[in-house]
Amino acid sequence: MSQPPLRAVPPLDPCAGFISVLVLRCADGESEALGTLVDLFYALVLATVAPQRRGDARADQVVAVFHEVWRRAPGFESGEDPVAWILDVASDIRPGASVPAAS
Repeated sequence: MSQPPLRAVPPLDPCAGFISVLVLRCADGESEALGTLVDLFYALVLATVAPQRRGDARADQVVAVFHEVWRRAPGFESGEDPVAWILDVASDIRPGASVPAAS
């Protein structure tokens, strides 16, 4: 069984292109891509959304951001700055947000 082709990403710097592909893979439902985004951006998102929070509250805030990245990934447009897009998603998450329970 062959994999569906990835959406075309316009030429960017290699790092931005790699990150764009990860977001587009999230849009296609590839959870491994989300895991890689978490690995790459956890510290940046943590510093951005939860600088005054402590312990589990900080981690919960970061999880809420990456849940929202996953949810919004289908709206990511090729050619957008993927780091700015992730940080925009993070800025939209209100303090104390939590991830909805799985159904």
